[in-house]
Amino acid sequence: MSRLINKIKALIFFLPTIWKTEDWDYGYGVDLFIRHLEYLKKGIGERGDHKTIDEINTFIRMYKTYERDPHFIDYVKVCKSNVSEEERIQAFENYTYLENYDREELFIYLRDNIENWWS
Repeated sequence: MSRLINKIKALIFFLPTIWKTEDWDYGYGVDLFIRHLEYLKKGIGERGDHKTIDEINTFIRMYKTYERDPHFIDYVKVCKSNVSEEERIQAFENYTYLENYDREELFIYLRDNIENWWS
């Protein structure tokens, strides 16, 4: 009976994220994964493994920063200012480089830590 209650609680926890899922955007899958990590933290907290919780929180913060895309804001500022086409192209190349770098760092961190979160 306890297992059934836990499954129902999990369903309630995940339902809002599943409800908004669309099949054309990978971001919804990542949102579901982030939600799963938040759910996982509850169980880890019961074991008292604060190092693992800190690692998961770090990944979630990294993802949310990447999702907000602060580099794009800088790129838009450059494009709205009175600069040459060459400067706009350079700003776009910088933005693209930083966006790719952030994504790589995010998934490198995930790759290096994810197996430990379930052990």
